[in-house]
Amino acid sequence: MLKRATLALVAGVAAGVLAAPAARADHVRDGGPSLSAAAIARRDGCERTTTSVRLTAADPGSYRVAGWLCGPRDPRGGEVQFLLPGFSYNHLYWMGLGIDRLDYIRATTRQGRTTFVIDELGSGASDHPDPDQVTFTNLAYTVHQLVGELRSGGIGRAHTRFRRVIGAGHSMGAGVWMVEAGTYGDVNAVMLADFLHVTDPDFVNELRAHYIAAATQSRFATLPAGYLTVLPRSLFYDTGLVNPSVLQRDEEIGMDTGTTGLTTTLALARDPKYSQAIAVPVLLVTGREDALGCNEVTPGLSCATSQAVLDRELPDYSSAPRVDAFVFDSGHDTNLHNAAPEWFAYANRWLNSVGRTGR
Repeated sequence: MLKRATLALVAGVAAGVLAAPAARADHVRDGGPSLSAAAIARRDGCERTTTSVRLTAADPGSYRVAGWLCGPRDPRGGEVQFLLPGFSYNHLYWMGLGIDRLDYIRATTRQGRTTFVIDELGSGASDHPDPDQVTFTNLAYTVHQLVGELRSGGIGRAHTRFRRVIGAGHSMGAGVWMVEAGTYGDVNAVMLADFLHVTDPDFVNELRAHYIAAATQSRFATLPAGYLTVLPRSLFYDTGLVNPSVLQRDEEIGMDTGTTGLTTTLALARDPKYSQAIAVPVLLVTGREDALGCNEVTPGLSCATSQAVLDRELPDYSSAPRVDAFVFDSGHDTNLHNAAPEWFAYANRWLNSVGRTGR
């Protein structure tokens, strides 16, 4: 269903239907006053942070990563979920683009949990290095440094030393966690959404055809060659399972940038050597209608049930003490579809169930 809807919208773009300039990137319009990205973060009770990291161990320079620490601060340390957005998204993905019922951070805060979300290097308010250097392995190294800062109390005014760090990522962000957790083994569990080892090659080719130079969009006009974005945003959705206003918000504030370094190292991120080295509990979250990784016609690409996803993925997590899957009615952007609250609730139950069985 996603492919048919997507192709219709792609044809619309070719005809100029969606060719109007995008609205300002930092505002949402929803039948009322504009809501800025900063206002969304304040509404979610988030503290803005800036942390310096290096891209590689040998890098003599440093880059600034923008982050938002949200929810309660347990003076004894407690647990924090470290959230990474996907390719061409920023931190607002995890804030539901300002839509309350699609806001993972608000949902998990209501459960008494703390989250830390960032704009990965090369996106949003974070620094934008040479795009060829923004790769999966280099981003994994930057995230490894931030995990250390969370554990040592280096992030946030309260200097909370978090005892447990849960890595959670959407799409590309899940791929970064796969590389990070498989390389450094420094987190207590991982929740990997929308990133399966085997993908549908037809849809991958379709998606690649809609990478465009970020500088063609006025909001990214100053970025050099090698910075990319994706249009139309409908490629990430099953349009029958999402409110049309979400697509508008995605174009207005959700769309951000990725890099050529990420596109050229994507196959590396799916190398089972990383996932097979993950030795903590793993949760796999997948939309049943995610055209990137699911196709009921092609053998080996079924996402019909949670068990079908486990049958596909379990051999690639041979070191994990526990692997669970949650499949529900969604396209690729699981946080932004109508049924997203189902997986938000499942994530809370799963975290309760893994307890202290992590690292």
